[in-house]
Amino acid sequence: MWNSNELNANGEENAAMRNGASRALFDYWNRIRRGRFAPWRSEIEPADIHTLLPDVFIIESAEQSDFRFRLAGTRMCAAYRRELKGQDFMSLWSATDREGMETVMHNIARDGAVGVITLTCTSNREQHLRMEMVIMPLRHHDGEISRFIGVLSGAELPYWLGTNPVVSQSADSVRLLWPEDRNDEDRRAVNQSDTRVGEFFGRPARRVRHLAVYDGGLSD
Repeated sequence: MWNSNELNANGEENAAMRNGASRALFDYWNRIRRGRFAPWRSEIEPADIHTLLPDVFIIESAEQSDFRFRLAGTRMCAAYRRELKGQDFMSLWSATDREGMETVMHNIARDGAVGVITLTCTSNREQHLRMEMVIMPLRHHDGEISRFIGVLSGAELPYWLGTNPVVSQSADSVRLLWPEDRNDEDRRAVNQSDTRVGEFFGRPARRVRHLAVYDGGLSD
């Protein structure tokens, strides 16, 4: 089981994910995972998460540094005022964040981590919106992690979202969470005490139990 009461960096007994959509998709992913490293892409049933679909996306990775949208929900596409299918996921991020986001995606694929990202979106009229993105690994045909399911949501959606497109976004904080009950039947188990934490976005990371926290410029 995931010890959700231990995931908060401040030791408070609340979940690491703030938004209901984030928690709902995570709970679904965790349920169908059934203790494995990650569920299969084919196990995702859209009908089971139909209320979340407008905010849900799937990313495919054909090469090590190539992450593209396989699909993206209607509300997410409306926020950017463009179809995201086939688009480069990294192109959404500021130039200074792209290397860090590639590291996030590689950690999710390699370690079976779940990424929880707090980000600030900016519209073409310099309007700002803080949102939450959660990204989880999926196995594909060859058993490797080459698909990722995620959700982008905000606690409150402003009047301008969907009218004034989001044209840039930057990561404020990143948290990587690891399940404690996974059974790596076809992958070498990852020893978290030996995991290289390093730096994301030029900021040092700190580990809290099985949680690595990469804090950004905005305080919670």
